[in-house]
Amino acid sequence: MDGLDTTDVRIVAGFLIGGFFVFLAGAVRWKMAYQAALPESLAAIAASPAQWRWIHLWMIGGTIMTLLGLAGWTHLVLAEDGVVYSSFGLLLFLIGALPWLCGVVWRLTVLQAAALQIQTSGTMPPETKAWADWFGHLHSLHLLTAYLSWVALGASVLDTEILASWVGLLGIGLGLTGFVGYTALRGGPFAPPILAHLYPLFLGIALLVR
Repeated sequence: MDGLDTTDVRIVAGFLIGGFFVFLAGAVRWKMAYQAALPESLAAIAASPAQWRWIHLWMIGGTIMTLLGLAGWTHLVLAEDGVVYSSFGLLLFLIGALPWLCGVVWRLTVLQAAALQIQTSGTMPPETKAWADWFGHLHSLHLLTAYLSWVALGASVLDTEILASWVGLLGIGLGLTGFVGYTALRGGPFAPPILAHLYPLFLGIALLVR
């Protein structure tokens, strides 16, 4: 058995689990109309700006909590003399999450303003389409790096005795499946952004019940 402080373990588990459910609090209010072609999606945003803000603010909070949890997990692994896998996992998640968060802030501000402008004047700023396409690329980057981070996080589990080895194998398997699936299907069922928080959720639960 390792010598990790029980309070530290519970705090890390709380952030990892909390990140998923805080994100979920926003995601459950998502409308399929937001994924329609740009004029239709902007109309849906303009029709419910408060709901649009609710969704994205909770998503931002959930992503920050998961990042803090992964930083905590890295601390636990290093305290057990683990090698660099957990640091790679944190870095990979961070590489995708930070640009995605910038894109979410853009959606909360510039895109919502464009939606309200169309509602009042009937015209859309000409750069809106190009920036919306860029957010799609940021979304893909976030999911792909998140799936790759699971592989590194799974390897960090195997490198220590903090959790059972099956938890590490699960992370490696899910991460590879997610990366290959997203690439092959151009998103598809692997595209919802809450999936980025799925393996961190499993890590947090495993820490609580170990």
